Amino acid sequence: PSYQGSTAMSLELKFDPRTIEHLGVKMYSTLPPALAELISNSYDADSPGVVVEFTEINKTPKSIVIKDEGEGMSLDDIQNKFLVIGRNRRNDDGDKPSDKFSRLPTGKKGLGKLALFGLANEIVVDTIKDGLRNRFRLNWTELLSSNSIYNPKIELQDQPIDRPNRTQIQLSDLKRKSQFDLDSLADSLAKIFSSDPSFSIVLKKGEIVVPVDGNRR
Repeated sequence: PSYQGSTAMSLELKFDPRTIEHLGVKMYSTLPPALAELISNSYDADSPGVVVEFTEINKTPKSIVIKDEGEGMSLDDIQNKFLVIGRNRRNDDGDKPSDKFSRLPTGKKGLGKLALFGLANEIVVDTIKDGLRNRFRLNWTELLSSNSIYNPKIELQDQPIDRPNRTQIQLSDLKRKSQFDLDSLADSLAKIFSSDPSFSIVLKKGEIVVPVDGNRR
């Protein structure tokens, strides 16, 4: 059962269906650019690293899970930052270095959640910030059929929890049908991200562990 805070809240994502179809699917239908958006979010969240886990059953892709130990998101962050399409973090927050690693925002255009829809039909975001956990679910089919305002399903709202800040995003009901090639993917991501000793990127599939680093260039 979900723990509800003092006031139950609903989340809202406003969009133009034609825009989200074009941006979400056309721009991010391949893994490297879509994952790069999500990894950039972890970097901007001041995480020491990110782990991307790929699951296959009978050689068929089933899920992708992105985990970081960044600053996490409050309910307000989710509504006013994560669910705002086209938000430019650099413009909104300025070029202020991050608290822990003194990183400058990557300046991505807030399209990370559309990157998710390029890969999957079902997305669950589970995040902890300042001792409060929030989890919500996005569904691509429901989003497209909801015209211009979509309400993600909140599964946990401000549940008190004694765990450090973090964010986990699970992608399932994947559009991809071919097996994941971690070495090829790591090569592509190494070209996108410059090496930063304060930030590690690791890809996993079963027992296979592939780090993404400057040695791949």
